[in-house]
Amino acid sequence: MRYLFTLFLLGCYFFGFSQKHTYRHFLVEDGLPSLSIYQITQDHDGYIWLTSDKGVSKYDGYRFRTFTVQDGLPTNDIWELYVDTDNRIWLFANDVPLHYIKDDKIIKATKEAITPISHGIQCGNDGKVWVNTDLGLQFIQGDTLVTYDTDGRLFVKVDTQNRLWLIDDFDNILYKVTDGREDAISLGLDTSEVIASDIFPFGEGLVFKTFNDFCYFEGSLKKFDFPFQARLIEQFYPTLTDRNQVFEFKNDILVNTYEVLGDFRVGNTFRDREGNSWYATKGDGVYLLTATAQNTLTYDLSFGLDDQKITATILVDSIVYMGTLNGDFYGLDLKNYFLYSIPLDNARYINDLSTNGEDVFLATDQGLFIFNKNQINTPQKDFKESFSLVNCFSKNCNTSRTTKNVQVRGRITRVRDLAWYGDKLLLATGFGTWSLQIQDNTLILDNIDETRVESAGLVDTTKWLGTKAGLLAPFLEKDNALSQKPVKDIAIDDKNRIWVGTDGYGLYMINDGKVYPIKGTARDLVQQVFIDGDIVWASSNNGLRRIKTMMVNNQPRFTLRTFNASDGLATNEVNTLYATSNNLFVGTNKGLSIINRTPLQSTIPPLHITQVAINQRDTILKNRYHLKHRQNNITISYVGLSYLSNQNIRYEYMMEGIDNSWQNTTITERNYPDLTPGNYTFRLRAVDVEGVKSAEQAILFIIKPPFWATVWFAILSALLIMGGIYIFIQWRTSIITRREAQQRAAEREKATLQLQILEEQIEKDRISKELAQSKLETLQAQLNPHFAYNALTSIQKFILTNDKKEANKYLVKFARLMRQFLEASKERHISLKKEMELLQLYIEMEQLRFKDKFDYNISIAPNIDKAAVQIPSMLLQIYVENAINHGLVYKEGKGHLEINIIKKDDHTIQCIVKDDGIGRIKARAIKQQSSGAYKGLGMKISKERIRYLNMIDDKKVNIEIIDDTNGEGLGGTQVVVTMKG
Repeated sequence: MRYLFTLFLLGCYFFGFSQKHTYRHFLVEDGLPSLSIYQITQDHDGYIWLTSDKGVSKYDGYRFRTFTVQDGLPTNDIWELYVDTDNRIWLFANDVPLHYIKDDKIIKATKEAITPISHGIQCGNDGKVWVNTDLGLQFIQGDTLVTYDTDGRLFVKVDTQNRLWLIDDFDNILYKVTDGREDAISLGLDTSEVIASDIFPFGEGLVFKTFNDFCYFEGSLKKFDFPFQARLIEQFYPTLTDRNQVFEFKNDILVNTYEVLGDFRVGNTFRDREGNSWYATKGDGVYLLTATAQNTLTYDLSFGLDDQKITATILVDSIVYMGTLNGDFYGLDLKNYFLYSIPLDNARYINDLSTNGEDVFLATDQGLFIFNKNQINTPQKDFKESFSLVNCFSKNCNTSRTTKNVQVRGRITRVRDLAWYGDKLLLATGFGTWSLQIQDNTLILDNIDETRVESAGLVDTTKWLGTKAGLLAPFLEKDNALSQKPVKDIAIDDKNRIWVGTDGYGLYMINDGKVYPIKGTARDLVQQVFIDGDIVWASSNNGLRRIKTMMVNNQPRFTLRTFNASDGLATNEVNTLYATSNNLFVGTNKGLSIINRTPLQSTIPPLHITQVAINQRDTILKNRYHLKHRQNNITISYVGLSYLSNQNIRYEYMMEGIDNSWQNTTITERNYPDLTPGNYTFRLRAVDVEGVKSAEQAILFIIKPPFWATVWFAILSALLIMGGIYIFIQWRTSIITRREAQQRAAEREKATLQLQILEEQIEKDRISKELAQSKLETLQAQLNPHFAYNALTSIQKFILTNDKKEANKYLVKFARLMRQFLEASKERHISLKKEMELLQLYIEMEQLRFKDKFDYNISIAPNIDKAAVQIPSMLLQIYVENAINHGLVYKEGKGHLEINIIKKDDHTIQCIVKDDGIGRIKARAIKQQSSGAYKGLGMKISKERIRYLNMIDDKKVNIEIIDDTNGEGLGGTQVVVTMKG
């Protein structure tokens, strides 16, 4: 089939000189050392090698690595390359000694300086490298150089059976040397014929030209008639080339001659193991025509198209029909290689094409066109007039077909998509979804849904509608993955699975009510979905997507393959596709590309681990690494060689010890930092663009633990520790034995001493407590005369002022107060209720004394049980006395005294005595000005009393005095007494 397709391409040459292949073009910017490339070849590992005037390059499909004189080349101007059985790359350059490249190192071939002539290097299958020089024929085996006597005959080649071929060009006698035995063979040329150009080894024979003929010899002479007389410049089996001419052979028989369809002149050609063709040029770099692209031809403006934006395609019989964005309609006759235009009236935007075998249907923005295939195959001058117009304005439109060609308009406009449901054609339009059925030349049109749609489909009368606002689909959840994504196309396969192409969100499959996105298409603008048996094709802005589906445990698994410009398409912007068993007809924004579907030769992509770096240092490549515990940062570089894939290679990897399953990446490097000690196996596979997997590569990494984490170290440490413990126990036992009696005696003496100290401490504590109690009682005794003195002083004042009534009133209150005070002073603690009664009586006495100089307020929180709460007796009286005598008395105007009792928590009572008097600072100043004034002892006595109370009592008392409560130096004092316990 490949050769039949090639014959088809050759036939196209006679009329379609503007057909094109799509090449990958490599320039200096892509890594080439020069634009002048001499020769291209491939080594046994699969790498591509190129020679140029500026060095030798090695290409792995991702990047070029160039070797120059700085790397050891004898000269940068290398002409030819030859690969031997040991994968050594032999280099030929003019007038320089012979060198080869092995493992990326440049090595001089022998100690002797061997200078070969052009085309003078042949590599045998037995490891010998034959070198033809001006001094004769020599061969290298290992490190040995041997001279071979040709007796004046010219060296031609060494064949696959390691036979040596020589020729006497004067008598045209060929000599075949087998194990030293010579057979003379006549070439069979006429005596008038002379070999006019070099003899090339070709397959199992030889190729050469005489002045009159092109000849191939293998046991017998075969002559071929070529349309030119130029000298052949290069060859690669099974083709020969001369500039842009290619001569293709099959089984050593010339079967084809065709021209390289590219805008460049071929200097050298090479076909790699995948079937890709490489073209070297002298000044324009390298062109690569992949095996897929060789089976692809493109028709564009130069072929005769007025509009190359192909939006719809279909094949009917042997004619490819094409619709364009501007409404142009073309037929391409594949039998007669003829392109013709089919005129349409006022047609724009041909969106889809379909057929029922007899008619061709065009979906356009101006309506639906129906053509009889026999008429559009041979359009006449009056073709436009052969149309009948049908206007459908109602939901049901039945009309007779009066002509073979019909245009349906009215509400049938903006037709976006066509799909078949049985014998009915569905029309997705701007005025809803319609069905068309043709019966006995009658067109039956029914509106089945009024929703404005881009595409539509039916499954068992269930409607699936694609709109710009999302997919309208039954049996799906309201907020499904497609509910708000703009839909471009809907297709239904033979398993009733719904395939939905979106506008910028990729391709989806719906199966049993579940929506599955197709991984790898997430940002695609899908123009069309085409069902091709078990294959689904999606036309998108990122190329032509091929999806194969396999169900595993009732879950779909998708395999995605993308065809783009590197596979021969005119551009990655694909609008439409029509597939047959033999060809793919792909409509793009740059013309129609036809891909022959002949299966490519299945080639397993070579996979190489190129470098292993330990702690960021490159190492010698090995299958097994034994590393120290600190050598735990591992970087592995690798490359899969598939030039067909154009870097779209997927790598499956697994680091056993870390990964539980195969992982996927497109990156050619993996890094594993901070690995813990243990055994790790890195496994790697490469998968090319066709899904072919390479052989698996594996590397074992054994990271040893530090010596202190090893078993032997643990055992040795345990033994040492146990030995040390035993020795220590024996030593301690001996010491304990010697000192045991002394220690028991010392302990008895110590216990006696501690008992004595404890008794002394108890006695001290008893004495301290009694002393504190005595001092407290003394302070209380001091407090009584202090209060009595103040009260009597007040009574004396009333008597001296002859105020007998007030003196009597005050004396009665004083007697009552003294009685309560004497009762309270006998106890260290009294109830809060009694304390407040005593305090209130005292304040009232002071009010009489100072003639309502102040008022007061006592507030007790309701959550306080006054009878149950016990406080130190007469604790607050001294602070109330100070507030009156030193704060409120000297205030101009009437003052205010406030006493608040609050409960902070279950164990804390807080008493606040607050006055708005002159404050302690001014009161102190007034005292200093009064000579001979009585020096009050109340505060000092109270302070000492609180200190001793805290020493002997469970209740702890704290005093806090706050000055200037009125603010801005206006006086006011607040005493906060806090009692805990």
